Amino acid sequence: MIGYLEGKIIKVVDDFVIVLVGGVGYRVHLVPSLAGQVQEGSNIKLYTHTYVKEDALSLFGFSKFEELEAFEVLISISGIGPKLGFSIITTTSIDDLKQAVLNTDVSVLTRIPGIGKRSADKIMLELSSKFKVSSNLKNILFSPEDDLAIKALEQLGYTGDEARKAIKKAGGKGSLEEKIMTALKGLNDNK
Repeated sequence: MIGYLEGKIIKVVDDFVIVLVGGVGYRVHLVPSLAGQVQEGSNIKLYTHTYVKEDALSLFGFSKFEELEAFEVLISISGIGPKLGFSIITTTSIDDLKQAVLNTDVSVLTRIPGIGKRSADKIMLELSSKFKVSSNLKNILFSPEDDLAIKALEQLGYTGDEARKAIKKAGGKGSLEEKIMTALKGLNDNK
């Protein structure tokens, strides 16, 4: 499978580009925000997902590895193919998707064309269980800095669940030390 491409853009079309790598042109679908920023003749680096179907081979490109991970989690859910998964990544930010899963907020998904209330409920249920069981996906729920803060709280004797809830409640702003202090204050207020 092709997981990463680095090359020169030789053609830009609405939702895809052709990237020249070693004399071979790869057609790569891009999210509109990225497709609008690239120009023919420029170099590009993309994390890619190779989708293979009996009648198609498609590449989906992302500028951030986190987006690729989220996309791959989405398409692992029954009923979500690459087009709908790509639409979800395109329509909502990774941070909004994280918060939606943490808060079980299906409205983030129902805004997306092709997803109704029932489908959104099913997707949300599967996403929450996938986030819990996959250690590789903890980065989707918490930033690396948040993970450090959680580990620091665990070293102070708090359980992983208590630490995660406290960091989530503390919010994403501020330095590592400020997050830990805010989380500790919240934990002490609850006792």
